[in-house]
Amino acid sequence: MSTLIVLDDSHMTNRLYMKAFGPAVRALLPDSVIIVHDCADHAEALIQTGLMRHDASVRAARETNLKLVGWLADFGIAATSVQGDRRGLVRRSLGHLALQPDLFATYPANTVRVVATLAEDADGRPICVSTHEMAGLIQSALTPKQVFFASDMGKSGFFQQKNGGLY
Repeated sequence: MSTLIVLDDSHMTNRLYMKAFGPAVRALLPDSVIIVHDCADHAEALIQTGLMRHDASVRAARETNLKLVGWLADFGIAATSVQGDRRGLVRRSLGHLALQPDLFATYPANTVRVVATLAEDADGRPICVSTHEMAGLIQSALTPKQVFFASDMGKSGFFQQKNGGLY
């Protein structure tokens, strides 16, 4: 059984939420867990330092991804950084986003796979895609059994499933 968790910026910057997020993810194991995360706030902070929007978005996606992998390790959870622009894992061509399921399967299944919102464009350059677009791609290509959305909807609690989402 696999679980997809979509984590937004407002939850990642909430220290109390993230402190409880680790044990909540651990409770889902040994099932396969995939986390897709947002990085817009970090990208905006990088833009304020003078980086161009595209460069800031790509850098923010990579840094947030590695930070989340390290943070999960602090909770004793084995995690793998998955960046879609590497090895042609996720490609955008003619406006269409595609995931290579065979390549995704090469990442260790016994780890939490933390997916950055990066893809490769038709010229092989890294680009950022929206969190919802990446999550939708993973949901359609890998068909996880559960999909949880940790989004700022004014709800409390962890992994409460309601209307197909997690609040």
